[in-house]
Amino acid sequence: MQFLPSQKKRESKNDSDIRRYLEFALGPMLFAIDIANVKEILQPSLADPLPEAPIGMIGMTIIRDRRLTIIELHSRFELDAEEDDIDYSLVVIKVDQIAVGLVVDVVLKVRAVPPQQLIPFPQLAQAKWQNCVEMVYQIDENTVHVLSVKQLLSSQELEYLKKHMQA
Repeated sequence: MQFLPSQKKRESKNDSDIRRYLEFALGPMLFAIDIANVKEILQPSLADPLPEAPIGMIGMTIIRDRRLTIIELHSRFELDAEEDDIDYSLVVIKVDQIAVGLVVDVVLKVRAVPPQQLIPFPQLAQAKWQNCVEMVYQIDENTVHVLSVKQLLSSQELEYLKKHMQA
């Protein structure tokens, strides 16, 4: 089948509109991060504590000669942690040029989501994690909360990290 030039443009535009998200679980809740922000997924390693660190920053570790700040999302979002026998994962992202590892219960999959399925999330601020959610989408009976990487850390937390990453 041969496509006319206008058909090719329309199809490639539609393909580029589809966003890809890395889905993960924190307890019974589902979250996602735009795959463009994810650098890698690792198994957690021991972390050195950070002095006077903000809530949820459990420490820093060295991965391949690079410093990585570890953030435990359960405490940051005030969610109950799963049982101790879970094999947590570390989702490595970059926030303002700083590598950050997010401790999550389970990494589920990468999912392509058409733009019409994304719904803006109302900023109700009823729970800590809601301030970081920019969109939601439905998968079967489950709501997946899309996190804004820019909202995960406050400007004060970013300054704290910049200061301690240089030490």
